[in-house]
Amino acid sequence: MIEFDRITLDSSGQYQITEEKSRELYNFLHFGFITPEELAIKEGPTIMPLPPMLPMTVEKEALYKYLEENINVLFKDAPFILEMIIRALEEKHREYVELIKKSKYINDKKKS
Repeated sequence: MIEFDRITLDSSGQYQITEEKSRELYNFLHFGFITPEELAIKEGPTIMPLPPMLPMTVEKEALYKYLEENINVLFKDAPFILEMIIRALEEKHREYVELIKKSKYINDKKKS
């Protein structure tokens, strides 16, 4: 498994949650276990899912270079695996957006 996290440490050397992890948690808590019907009856403004933070080209190149120099056995498959993970993150975001669209459609049907 490959994870491409941007980690930060506080002044004590303790791991701090990164923006990417907090985005994943936000999306999971708001959209992980909800149906369009349940979302449609929620009060207040529509909450939008946060898009995933994807690695930039230079970050991917740095990872590939590191793997090539230090863990060559992983280097060959790393681009395929990383692109597969990126596609999965993008697909999950599309699912959340579709959930919002369906709940909006349900709300619009109720009003008419």
